[in-house]
Amino acid sequence: MSLARKSSFLFAALLVVSSVTPLLAQAQTVTLSAVLTGGQEAPPTSSTGFGTATFTIDPSRTILTVDITVSGIGPTIAAAHIHKAPVGVSAAPVIAFTASSFANGHLIQTITLPDSTLLSDIVAHPEQYYVNVHTPTFGSGAIRGQLAISGGGATLLGGELRAINEPASMGATSLAVGAYSITIDASRSVLTWDVNIGTLQNHRAHRRRDGAGGEAARAAADLLERRHR
Repeated sequence: MSLARKSSFLFAALLVVSSVTPLLAQAQTVTLSAVLTGGQEAPPTSSTGFGTATFTIDPSRTILTVDITVSGIGPTIAAAHIHKAPVGVSAAPVIAFTASSFANGHLIQTITLPDSTLLSDIVAHPEQYYVNVHTPTFGSGAIRGQLAISGGGATLLGGELRAINEPASMGATSLAVGAYSITIDASRSVLTWDVNIGTLQNHRAHRRRDGAGGEAARAAADLLERRHR
């Protein structure tokens, strides 16, 4: 059983209801992002790697600029794609990237499409698309992330949820795998989170805690630092 939950709130305790439709209707440049983890693959993988992806789509909806950074998935990247499918579902790729162009886990590429149909649909329904990266070990995909509208100075965070990341004193033994992504807007007043708890049964709560993180947290922080240098 897979559960994805998205919540958004204003720190000042005001409910924020926003829509990107008026913005997108102006046909301006749009930026989409994703945090990639093994827990978001369908089915989840045992990969402990992480990644971030940023896609920029021009006003004509025919030019896609790609910026992907991955870490911890091995030295060889076999393929990378955008697929059309919601959370927890796999599908055939709709856009393929040049895997051989990854250098030290980083890919920058520009793709021109013959018409605006596909990119227009991605802009209108980003949650229906995901990006993933394949390796020889994980031929069907090592890490994956669902697309979301971003930009405007927003900060994107994410990581893997596993029992081994819990403090030893908690005695966690669950074999479930999950993933999270957190977006903080440019004004630093709106926090949006997406939690996928995978096969976890009878969950009671999920919350952010302050404190030193494990390898997962450090890997996510490292990716963000590398991305913004």
